[in-house]
Amino acid sequence: MTTHSNKKPILLTGAAGYIGSHLPCDIRLSRSDGDLRDPLAVKKLFFKHRPRTVIHSAPGGIFSSHTSTPLTQHLIEEIRIHCNVVENTYRVGCNRLYALSSVSAFPGSEECPNEETLFQGDPHPAVFQYGYAKRFLDVLLQSLKREFNLPFTGLFLSNVYGPGPNYEAHPSLVAHLMRSCLSAKLQNQEWVIQGDPNAVRDFVFVEDVRDVIQALIHLPMSPDRLIVASGQQKTVAEVAQQVALALDFSKAIRWQPYSQKGQNRKVADNKKLKSLLPTFKFTPFEAGIKKTALYFLNREAQSQAI
Repeated sequence: MTTHSNKKPILLTGAAGYIGSHLPCDIRLSRSDGDLRDPLAVKKLFFKHRPRTVIHSAPGGIFSSHTSTPLTQHLIEEIRIHCNVVENTYRVGCNRLYALSSVSAFPGSEECPNEETLFQGDPHPAVFQYGYAKRFLDVLLQSLKREFNLPFTGLFLSNVYGPGPNYEAHPSLVAHLMRSCLSAKLQNQEWVIQGDPNAVRDFVFVEDVRDVIQALIHLPMSPDRLIVASGQQKTVAEVAQQVALALDFSKAIRWQPYSQKGQNRKVADNKKLKSLLPTFKFTPFEAGIKKTALYFLNREAQSQAI
């Protein structure tokens, strides 16, 4: 860990994104402010604002069929963004950096990985490019830590869910299940879900992610790596049942096998987080799903009224 002082201003990348939209910061950068793939544009932004703390939540996208960008090009662009943001964070003399990552970076073979097992095996083949892009970000942070003793932290998030912008198109599991369940309800049909109902995931409410980051900023010391997971592990079938309950869906749920099999169990050890924030309380999964469903239904009603 590295000791540091907390000074404003705080700069946020990806401010218009799913997680970034929840984070209160002094300087909020989104795509309209500049292209983070362009090193000169990033340099101008950072030297203009000269932040003392940076929260790097861009790019928030996921390598999947939901994006039209080819996987290799997406990988190249994400690495460019990480290089530009991390380098300029260092060059402006920033006190602290929190870079948002994903537990998909951890070995796919690990039953319950922790911060020290990041490189003990490859990411799962289903998230190969995405996982290695997140590992590259960690390599950048660790390199600067070793060379300059900089207090930069990689935050590895589990499956984030909850209200957020562009929820109608968000590729997260809960958002997808909300959309497909409502569609089945409106058509008065059974709910057909493609995938493995027995796959297990850890879920963390997006507002809890916000609160964890805010709490970490006020700590006197910063960890090099930190897994942000709630410890609430659910099968996909259990998630679907909670979504059906929240959306008042009463017909049958039928599961269909999916050709692209993902990781059977993707959870991570949150002991380090609990030791740093021993009094932090995560939102119960059922309460988070109800709040998310209410937001989703309100958004649907607003879109129908336009």
